[in-house]
Amino acid sequence: MSMTHKIFKNMFFMTITIFLVSSVLLIGVMYGYFSRQRRSELRAEAQWLAAAVNADGMTFLETGAKSEEIRLTHVAADGTVLFDSAADPAALDSHAGRPEIAQALASGYGESVRHSATMNGRAIYCAVRLADGSVLRVSGMQYTMSSLIVNMFTQIVLTLVAA
Repeated sequence: MSMTHKIFKNMFFMTITIFLVSSVLLIGVMYGYFSRQRRSELRAEAQWLAAAVNADGMTFLETGAKSEEIRLTHVAADGTVLFDSAADPAALDSHAGRPEIAQALASGYGESVRHSATMNGRAIYCAVRLADGSVLRVSGMQYTMSSLIVNMFTQIVLTLVAA
């Protein structure tokens, strides 16, 4: 094996290693960024929707609540689910013990991140107390590291080939 071949081989493996380490670091930074961005979007959406529900009441929820991206839940002050855009409210148990609902009832706003059985994944919940004392909760799926990698896979492969 010639010296030029050995140098090329070592440079190739060093380049691949640096690329992979850089990709992992970049994905980690992007995951944090997109998670903060998603939480911020849901917080803003909750505030906006709460204002709309305060102005138009249940009519707004019943006519404008269909979305694939977010789930809306209207909860009475006692925890009874009055409306849910993803499930039958009668089939849902009391939400009084949910952290974001309890926070919203106490301070006007609540937020939590946890697993959702209804949405089958990790969800971000933002809840706002309405003028009538009930709570409007907006929730959406949290980005996962694997979904970020899958969505970036083509770009990663193209960059690797170019390198």
